[in-house]
Amino acid sequence: MLGPAALVDAAAVIGSFQCMNVVADAAGIPLDTPMNAMSPDLQKDLGLRKFESSANSSKPNAVVSTVARWLRPLAFKLLGSKLLASKVRGESRPKGGADEGLQKAAE
Repeated sequence: MLGPAALVDAAAVIGSFQCMNVVADAAGIPLDTPMNAMSPDLQKDLGLRKFESSANSSKPNAVVSTVARWLRPLAFKLLGSKLLASKVRGESRPKGGADEGLQKAAE
């Protein structure tokens, strides 16, 4: 079970993503091709294509979409194994994340 610190971390991540999505949508920033190719199901589930600025993101071609479909399970498996390994070591999050420097500074 996750404790209060994990709840705060989760809320901060959710808030950050919401903020970034609003800013990106308002600015019309396109989604890069690899991310666009790797996340069609997520985009559909979250209704991201309903935003007008989604037209700024080019649709991946058939080859890129096929490669992404093959790599998607591997990418999730690798990410999952990194998260699992961090839990086995007793870390609250995997090492090498963007905020690792902040964590060291706080210690």
